[in-house]
Amino acid sequence: MTSIDIDLALFGQKASGKTVYAAALVYEIQKRYNRSYYLRNVEDYIEDRIAELQRGEWPSSTQVFADEQVMFDIVKHDNSSHVTYRTIDLPGEIIEGLFIPGENRVVWRKEELRSKRPYREYVERICNLIDKSNAFMFLINPKGCEDENEQLSEDIAQDLMCMEIIHEITRRKNVTTSNHMPPILFVFTQWDLYENRYTEFETYARRVLHFTLGTHARNLGSYELMNCSGIGKAKLERIRNGTGSKTIYKPNPPIEPRGVAETLFWIISSVNSRKKDESREGDEENN
Repeated sequence: MTSIDIDLALFGQKASGKTVYAAALVYEIQKRYNRSYYLRNVEDYIEDRIAELQRGEWPSSTQVFADEQVMFDIVKHDNSSHVTYRTIDLPGEIIEGLFIPGENRVVWRKEELRSKRPYREYVERICNLIDKSNAFMFLINPKGCEDENEQLSEDIAQDLMCMEIIHEITRRKNVTTSNHMPPILFVFTQWDLYENRYTEFETYARRVLHFTLGTHARNLGSYELMNCSGIGKAKLERIRNGTGSKTIYKPNPPIEPRGVAETLFWIISSVNSRKKDESREGDEENN
């Protein structure tokens, strides 16, 4: 049996869909790929998030200092392969606190602020996650890339997050060439709401990640641009407030995730290829 350990660092700003992604991933494998795979040891935390989506509710927000681990085993029915998947549902508030430009500019870039509370704990969590991970995923919320008129804007907050974290990966993993960079996947979430507006996905994605892809072109190595929908369909609700009303969208059960499991399969394939390359390099050095 082929065995692979996936320790995935999952990054995304608040409301980018990290918790929905994790729940939809498990649900889609259970429902769409159950003839080929089965899951073992799924954490209660993620089962609870699936139940919330199936009730038409968004999952509860991850608490800032919670350590919610998404972990399960994915096994082929013929027992030819076994993958252990682990990641941490990192709260979006941590990302916002470090990477969203504010009155102190970008905290991540200012050493004197990074060493102070609460930022010191935020930085430590991200660095620890990088150190123990062998694959990396960035969730991009397309809504955060638009202005109030729903036009693609030059809001670089999510691009900046990706660029800076990849720089930290490069530094902490001692990456000197693209062959040494762990697999990196950029996933645009809630894509069912945007696919008719941005019909050329790769052109759109490269524009949103202009600085990241330009700055790290030499070292990126194995990376991919993908999109997915965590719920598959949504319902609109009008909510009244003190000054008027606003329209929000919510899950419309039963949920029908699309493209979520494919992102994990890409990660598995990339980690497996990297594992084989490292083994081959080791054999060549020994010879």
